[in-house]
Amino acid sequence: MDCSATAGWVTVIFTPLTGAAAVATAVIAYLASNSWRKGLEYQRYDECLAAVLYVQGAAYACAAAIENRKRPELDKQPWVEKNIWDTYAAAWKRQSRFRAAFSIASGYEPTKFSTDLLGKVDTILHGLRDQANSPAPDERIIKILLTNLDDIVEKVKEAIGGARRRRLFQG
Repeated sequence: MDCSATAGWVTVIFTPLTGAAAVATAVIAYLASNSWRKGLEYQRYDECLAAVLYVQGAAYACAAAIENRKRPELDKQPWVEKNIWDTYAAAWKRQSRFRAAFSIASGYEPTKFSTDLLGKVDTILHGLRDQANSPAPDERIIKILLTNLDDIVEKVKEAIGGARRRRLFQG
């Protein structure tokens, strides 16, 4: 048997197989990178949601600290005033994290995220500061501020949920 004839048959058989393997490898690499990108995007959405929930928690803690000032047995305690400003500072720190996470998450789906939400959170925190500075904080105003913050949290959840569903079906 002639070696050159065998080499010709091997080439004829294995050249298409090698090409098919290269195409299969490219498809697998594309799917893997696409999956990785989606995972990264979903991680950014989760970070944004966690950040706004942290702001919400800190705002509620600040509101509770403000309400503690009204209690006669706590009114003159020095730690009450410190607690108000510590929780207020924590709310702003968390707002900074939310602002960063929101900016990144909104980059994936700009039409789903309303940038005015950031300004609304700032306004709510300023309102809490005004109540903290007031000698007689208004319970109704604090409740309105917290309700508005709850609405913002729901809007962020809707934006993230809508962006995830859209991306899921885009492939």
